[in-house]
Amino acid sequence: MTLALYPVERVVPQRPPMILIDEVVSRRPDLMVATVTVRATDLFFQPARGTPSHVAIEWMAQTCAAFAGSKAIDEGGAVRIGFLLGTRDFRATQSWFAEGTRLFVRAHLEYHDNEIANFACEVAESPDGPALVAASLNVFHPQDAQAVIDSQSGRST
Repeated sequence: MTLALYPVERVVPQRPPMILIDEVVSRRPDLMVATVTVRATDLFFQPARGTPSHVAIEWMAQTCAAFAGSKAIDEGGAVRIGFLLGTRDFRATQSWFAEGTRLFVRAHLEYHDNEIANFACEVAESPDGPALVAASLNVFHPQDAQAVIDSQSGRST
C-alpha cells in the first residue's frame, strides 16, 4: 500500500536551518524513505571534508518524525514534536559524505506502543542500495510534549 507523500516542511516540526532532510520520496505503513543531498551550505558541512557520517542520526530522526507527522496528517491530527530517546548499533562504512552526494534515508517501523516506537534506519546511495550508515532509533512521541518539557524543567503546567 502506497500512502500520500507530503512536503518535509509540513510533516516535521523542525524549522530551517534544522530541517536536514530534503524530500519524502516513498512511504508505506511501516516505512518512510527521504532524501538528503550534501551541500556546502548545510549546517554541519565542513569545507574540504563534507558532512560527517554521525549527522546521519539526525537525518534518521527527521525521517522518523516525517513518518509520525505524515500519519498524523492522514488521521486529521496535528504534527507534534517527538524526542530521540536513544540510538543503538550505529554503524558507518565511511566517516564523511562529500558535497553533492545524494542519499536515501530509510526508516522502517519495527515496534510501536502508544507513545514509544523503534525504527531500524539506514542511509544508502540508492533507494534499495546497501546501507552506508545504519542504526536503531528509539523515539518518544508524547501526546503533550510541553507537559514533558515542563516536568523536566521543574515548571508546573
